[in-house]
Amino acid sequence: MQYLHEQKPNKVIHRDLKPSNIFLDDANHVRVADFGHARFLNDQEMALTGETGTYIYMAPEVIACQPYNEKCDVYSFAIILNEIATGDYPYINTALEQIAMQVAEGNLRPALPEDQDGQLVELIDLICVSWDQDPSLRPSFATITSALKEIQRTITSHTSQPTQALDLRVLS
Repeated sequence: MQYLHEQKPNKVIHRDLKPSNIFLDDANHVRVADFGHARFLNDQEMALTGETGTYIYMAPEVIACQPYNEKCDVYSFAIILNEIATGDYPYINTALEQIAMQVAEGNLRPALPEDQDGQLVELIDLICVSWDQDPSLRPSFATITSALKEIQRTITSHTSQPTQALDLRVLS
């Protein structure tokens, strides 16, 4: 996603980032698929408008048909990252209409992972800032990549057995 968002002169906004559009190849490299909703956005354009994507992973500004930019993909990634961290599908017992309305109003986000030993503080902080209601406060994918690498180092250094650590493999 960092690569797509850093393209010049037009960055690529996926607009439908969700687990079923993310794959690992034979070498365990992450591959993003399904660019049917993707759009190009140049630095002079403020944002796109129009609802597109999957409600569960859709950013509030997209749901509300407000102008949006690449930060809508950051929001989607935060929902995915939280799903990986918790092992829980988001909003499992909530109707799609309720999800849309409450997310757009800033009143609903998935439950965060439990952090009984304090090892997930940075990950939880990253998730929260990445799904912030205000898109301008969400980090870039370059910042997310750096943060995930640091989180992986921290978690790995605090566990004696790699299987105990949350696997946050960040592939460049």
